[in-house]
Formats: sequence, structure tokens, C-alpha cells
Amino acid sequence: MKAAAKEYRELIKLNDQIKQLSNISLEKKLEYGRRSIAAIAEGRTVKCVTDEDRKLILACVSERERLLKIRNGDTRVKIARRHGIRNASVTEGLEYI
Repeated sequence: MKAAAKEYRELIKLNDQIKQLSNISLEKKLEYGRRSIAAIAEGRTVKCVTDEDRKLILACVSERERLLKIRNGDTRVKIARRHGIRNASVTEGLEYI
């Protein structure tokens, strides 16, 4: 159960990092519109975005994609199945690590 809980804790951290790099989060941090962020992420040019911010957005998108590959669709349920324990046991195990 501890091993599953440790995996789940890492998954939570990974999901938090991915969320911080989401287009919505970038929109709030950089004060550009959602469409502008999405356009930059797709490689299009947006006149109102500075070159420095464009590079930052692209770096964030790249990092988000890297983290998503690491996560590889993992969930608490998949972790529980992999360890042969109940779904709730994964969460309960967090208390012991």
C-alpha cells in the first residue's frame, strides 16, 4: 500500500505541475487571452504578444507536453489495479508515508 501511495503522491504533484502550465493558468499569469495563448501554442503568430512572452509560452507548453508523457494517462484507479489493492486504499495509504 505504501508503494501505491507514493506513486499516487507523485501523480498528484505531476498533475499540479501540469495544471500550472495549462493554457488557462498561462492566460491568468501572462494576462493574454485564451485564444492568443492557444494560437502561440499551435505555432501561429500573435501580434500583441511580445517575443519574450511567446518564447515563455512555448517553453511552458513544451514542458507541459513532457510532463503529460511522463504521466502517461496514469490515475489513482490504475495505480490501485497495478498494486492489486482497492482504489480507496491508495488514498488511505497517503497517511502512512
